[in-house]
Amino acid sequence: LYTDTGALLKIIAPIGWLLVIFSIVMFIVSCRLPLKQAVDHTLRFDRRKYMSGEYLKSNLAEVFRFNIIYLSIFGLALFWAISQVMIAAFPAYAKEALSITNTIIIQGTIACAGFGIMLGALIAGRISTRLIETRIMPFGAAGIAFCLFILPMLGNPYLQALNFLFWGFCGGLLLTPYNALIQYFAPDNELGRILAGNNFVQNVTMLLFLAMTVAFALAGIDSEGLFLILLFVALIGAVPIAITISLKARVI
Repeated sequence: LYTDTGALLKIIAPIGWLLVIFSIVMFIVSCRLPLKQAVDHTLRFDRRKYMSGEYLKSNLAEVFRFNIIYLSIFGLALFWAISQVMIAAFPAYAKEALSITNTIIIQGTIACAGFGIMLGALIAGRISTRLIETRIMPFGAAGIAFCLFILPMLGNPYLQALNFLFWGFCGGLLLTPYNALIQYFAPDNELGRILAGNNFVQNVTMLLFLAMTVAFALAGIDSEGLFLILLFVALIGAVPIAITISLKARVI
């Protein structure tokens, strides 16, 4: 257990520098992406339209033109919003219910979700070589609900780590098809606007869930109660969306 803030910062400093290095590498690689289509030089950024919200309105209108696209966007938004609340609430839960005060163990448990997402995304990509395999999406959504359901029942940090790993894996089974469906169904000349609308919806949803977390904390609802609410959201939101898309979308 580390109580000295300076010592703790020294321990995690290498991870921070790795993140900085990876960010620089990602920036350099993204600048080298080839342009597959000609640039429309007639387009100009209008600050007045941006400040008045006209760009936002047109982007959202384009999003809601396509049923599969806005369902996919809401599915992504729900996953990231629920994940954000999980990350915010789990440290307090680990301390109260599991008596875990070691920050490294708590953060390591949460980090397992990241490895799970990578694994799930790789599997989804492998089985979607020739098509966007939407049949895996209900399993991913149901798996997320299952992880939320059993989370309060696991009293061992290793089991919690496995639960977060499986949580991330199920998320990867959702994220890959959702993003692929958005890009597949979006018209080529409107893809940028749809992706902008996608980012807006996701960020607003995450902010709303974060505000909800703060409000529930002020109301005295503990972490287990918050996980139960997230389970309810997953069952009435994430699972039905995944099933609906799975039934509607068969992309060859």
